[in-house]
Amino acid sequence: MKAQKANRVYTITEADAQGFLNEGFDVYNDDGTLYAYGKGKTVPYDTYMKVQERIKELENHIDALESEIVALKKKATPKKAKKIED
Repeated sequence: MKAQKANRVYTITEADAQGFLNEGFDVYNDDGTLYAYGKGKTVPYDTYMKVQERIKELENHIDALESEIVALKKKATPKKAKKIED
């Protein structure tokens, strides 16, 4: 396993992993896949606010699409066919 934080990379055992995670290191398996993120990660406030705005935009888009689906379903309901008389 490897523990990585900034430009520091350490080869560790699975027993050491929790200690490194508590210190903020990300831990990767021997094949390079992420085992766990380190504690104490933060996101800059401006990035957080951009994400919140995007979430609101997407929620509004979903609402509009759901309304459109309802309207299309109402239009698509089969109407009773009129009998054609000869």
